[in-house]
Amino acid sequence: MDAPSSSSPLNPQTHPPPLQNENEGKDNQSIAIFCKAQSDLNGIRKEYEHTYKSLGERISTYRSLLSDRMEASNLSCIEVATEEEEDPVYVRKKPVCEKPSITTDLILSSLRQTDADTLMSVAEENENDIPRILSCLFRKAMRESRTVVRTTLSVSKSREKGFDPKLGHEVAGETYQMATDLLQAKKELRRLKEQEGERKKESQQRQKTVEEEVKDALKRRDEAGSLTKVQLRQKDGEWTYYLRRKEKETTPVLGVKTVCPMIETQAAGILDSLGMERTLRSAQLPDLFWDDLEKAVEKALSTFSSSGGKVTQSIRLERGAPRRGGKRKVDTRETESGAEDARQRPLPAQPEKTIPWGKET
Repeated sequence: MDAPSSSSPLNPQTHPPPLQNENEGKDNQSIAIFCKAQSDLNGIRKEYEHTYKSLGERISTYRSLLSDRMEASNLSCIEVATEEEEDPVYVRKKPVCEKPSITTDLILSSLRQTDADTLMSVAEENENDIPRILSCLFRKAMRESRTVVRTTLSVSKSREKGFDPKLGHEVAGETYQMATDLLQAKKELRRLKEQEGERKKESQQRQKTVEEEVKDALKRRDEAGSLTKVQLRQKDGEWTYYLRRKEKETTPVLGVKTVCPMIETQAAGILDSLGMERTLRSAQLPDLFWDDLEKAVEKALSTFSSSGGKVTQSIRLERGAPRRGGKRKVDTRETESGAEDARQRPLPAQPEKTIPWGKET
């Protein structure tokens, strides 16, 4: 892909457009630099396209064959020696789990549906501090509620817990060779990415120097209802592209790392308001504490969900006229991360337990 053609309105040296505002000339120059850099990046990416596809197919095949072999041989971890690494690496079967959706009911039930032995154990670990006990109980309940839905192969420098290659973990020669082939293909992929990244550095730096100027220029044009059309000359002819500024608001992620401090903060505040000490003296807490905690947690979750996420901007040079109105098509290059979002599900039914915290529910 080459630079914007001389017929492009973005080349102020050849066909400067009528200046509609004092920024127009500088805007066009910045956009031309950005598009030329993007054209170069697209060309580099195209050169590596076939090699990436070939390597991806090899890795997928090795993974599938090795996974079947390990399953048939009842192996969950293989130690592999490599020439590049002084220490061995391990090909391990890693579980992929589903997590429950966090709600007020889930939080309260995970805290109250606790048997006496677990409570005493957690209390001792947390020096009988009630807010910390509650936080730990929730973390423990979330960990135990995960369900393994499938397994995948991962490469790690740490061995599986309890794995000892000297204790009967016999690996057939063909299986070991598959593991070696998988590691070799992944190494080739890593080197290919490094090579491509090195070639892209100069063009990426050129884009970075004008990126904020281009974002501002596109924002002004968006507000004026105008589009930024670019003519790019390529090997197979001249094509029309559109330079688009996209805003994306990330959704706040409600996870254990967010909820645990929330529980501790709310519990500490309630204990203080009720004139209670933080140290656990009894296996029961009054109903008033639980009622207040439920209200506080519900309010904190509501505040969190309505807080909004971080707004990020991106610039895309794409073929085809942009859509007008209606629901926007999701740009998969922005949303695909290589990892699947876990499906949300309710907490599994709990067996009957002694509820030491207060009245049974």
